[in-house]
Amino acid sequence: MAMTRADKLVTKVLLCVIVMSGAVACLTSCSKESEDEMVNGQSSMVNDTQVSITFSPYEMTPMTRAATSISGIVTKLDVWISDGVTSTDLHQTSSDDGFGLISVSLNRTKTYTLTAVAHRASGAATLTDGVIAFPDEKVTHAMICQTTFSPATTTSLSCLMQRIVAMIRFEIADQVPANAYTMRFELGESFTQWNLSTATGANAIERTTSFNNFSRANDGTAAFSVYVIPTNLTNTDNINVTVTALTQGGDEIESKTFEDVPVKAGYKTTYHGEFFTTEGATGSFTVEEDWGTFDTITY
Repeated sequence: MAMTRADKLVTKVLLCVIVMSGAVACLTSCSKESEDEMVNGQSSMVNDTQVSITFSPYEMTPMTRAATSISGIVTKLDVWISDGVTSTDLHQTSSDDGFGLISVSLNRTKTYTLTAVAHRASGAATLTDGVIAFPDEKVTHAMICQTTFSPATTTSLSCLMQRIVAMIRFEIADQVPANAYTMRFELGESFTQWNLSTATGANAIERTTSFNNFSRANDGTAAFSVYVIPTNLTNTDNINVTVTALTQGGDEIESKTFEDVPVKAGYKTTYHGEFFTTEGATGSFTVEEDWGTFDTITY
């Protein structure tokens, strides 16, 4: 049956309505998709927050215990921040701008564990299975901090670091001979690593620390600082220390052994006195050609 002009007009109107409805639906769908992406994008940005972290050690004096900056005390700062799944490592040296201060972007919905060690080793420390180790197993002035926090409530964190080493300060009160090139310290069994989970020293060995071509004071005296990781943070250990002065060629000038030297984390043990006390002497022995005689004893 042929369509009248009126029918054709109605059909055109209906087609226009259908096309417009589809376009509106498409626009609505596209708008919703873009909105979801924007919300997701905003959500990611909202969950990230900047956290500023500063590090300072306890400085022990006879009457006070105060916090100071780590700058000037140590030369390296190694930081690990973990949410239990992923970890962020940060490493600073004293030549970096803002040494002792870090700023990191973290997810505010998560909880993080921060572990940090500040020290004077030749390179960065490592953290493996909860144990901190230093390059070449060399123990220097070292301190740690470990804490748990959430960026949702903490955006500025001050980490008070605690020394994990004891210092042995050896002061030579007499003049050091000009030919003394090396001062060698042989330490009885002590630790070179730190176990975070047990808060104890790890990897106990006998080790040697040497100072070559060392400086002297104007009066010819000299002083040396040796660091030891003790058993834990509270107990006092006693170790034997043998100190030897050597020439550049390795010849021994003087040697002394100090037994049961007390060491405790955060404490300094000072030995002060004259070291070069054995006087060198040369001489020859002669004998008269004839024997000397005693009175004859009658039996």
